[in-house]
Amino acid sequence: MKPDLEQLLEDFEEAWASGNAPAVSEILMRAETGNEELMLELIAVDQEYRWRRYASSSADEQLRPKDHDDPSGLPVRPRLEDYWQRFGIVKSDDRIATDLLANEYRIRRRYGDNPTREEYLQRFPA
Repeated sequence: MKPDLEQLLEDFEEAWASGNAPAVSEILMRAETGNEELMLELIAVDQEYRWRRYASSSADEQLRPKDHDDPSGLPVRPRLEDYWQRFGIVKSDDRIATDLLANEYRIRRRYGDNPTREEYLQRFPA
């Protein structure tokens, strides 16, 4: 029996809310293979919590982030390329790229970063 998508997402968010950085890969292993909807949602949630955690940490913690304690192997303030490299997501899928780019931009702005149009054009020329 395949796990319920809503339950997987709820488990993932509950782990983050309790202060534990869950590994995206562990949730994906519990899901059906090739579940694009789950992948998009997990990346969006994960990226939001990582940037939020960084923004709420002290200046001293920000200078020395604890990436090595994270089971996912993702950086403290991940960009889309980090997820694509880690999980083999194809950059050329326009729908995935558009949804995730908009989400990354929104998250970065919310947590004090100042992404520019030029940066995104350089990172994603297409």
